[in-house]
Amino acid sequence: MSLGAVCNREVTIARATESLHTAAELMRAGRVGSIVVCEEDGGSKRRPIGVLTDRDVVMALLQHSKGLGELLIGQAMTRNPLLLHDEDEVEEAIERLRERAVRRAPVVDAHGSLIGIVSSDDLLELIAEELDAIARLIRRQRPA
Repeated sequence: MSLGAVCNREVTIARATESLHTAAELMRAGRVGSIVVCEEDGGSKRRPIGVLTDRDVVMALLQHSKGLGELLIGQAMTRNPLLLHDEDEVEEAIERLRERAVRRAPVVDAHGSLIGIVSSDDLLELIAEELDAIARLIRRQRPA
């Protein structure tokens, strides 16, 4: 199954020039722990350039000893994030997440435009559902 079919298409995004206060408000409002930082090309294309997590926000506050309104997302985000492609298979995505030791990654189309986000939890849930379906099939095939 491809990531394009399973990724979450409701992604909270922001620009690197926005404040960490804005980022924190976006995370709170969306009940999410991360934001995809995008650069826009003037049209509808959104190219991911970073990921900001709630942990990144805390670490930036501790490192810079400034308030949320004084720091920019670009100062705290992880640059050059792992980008997964909508045509990637789930197994490949799991391997790439493991190799980079990250729990979530933006999903892009063939043009590099953001279409969604996927987390290791999302993929684990998908695999668990598939294993459950196999177990149900085996139980039905047992002789009475």
